[in-house]
Amino acid sequence: MAKFIKPLTETRIKLLKPKQTPYSDGNNLYLHVYNANKKTFLFWYTDPISKKRLKRKIGEHPDLSLEEARETTRRYNKLISKGLDPFQYLADQAKEEEKQKITLYEFAQIWKDTKIGIVDKIVAKTGGNP
Repeated sequence: MAKFIKPLTETRIKLLKPKQTPYSDGNNLYLHVYNANKKTFLFWYTDPISKKRLKRKIGEHPDLSLEEARETTRRYNKLISKGLDPFQYLADQAKEEEKQKITLYEFAQIWKDTKIGIVDKIVAKTGGNP
């Protein structure tokens, strides 16, 4: 029979004492409370490709709220259900976004080409006379 996991609450998180093993919230979300009262949200999952059990830090409490941690976990679980490693997928997305960004030099070139085109049209209309 499956073990019932009592979900965490913000009030319960404030009262948690440090212990060796993390507290579970369900759906692969855990909260580890360290000796210095440092609280870290962890995401435990099985990599869909290597089938290894992995733990990844997703944020510190209270910088990351319980609701934000749950939302992040839901997104990660959706990616896993599609057969994707969520952290590898996000790293690939960040690389792709970086490739899509234009540099200042490229922007300046586009601006210059646009301005030259406008000036050429004005010169053509006026015959070169101001």
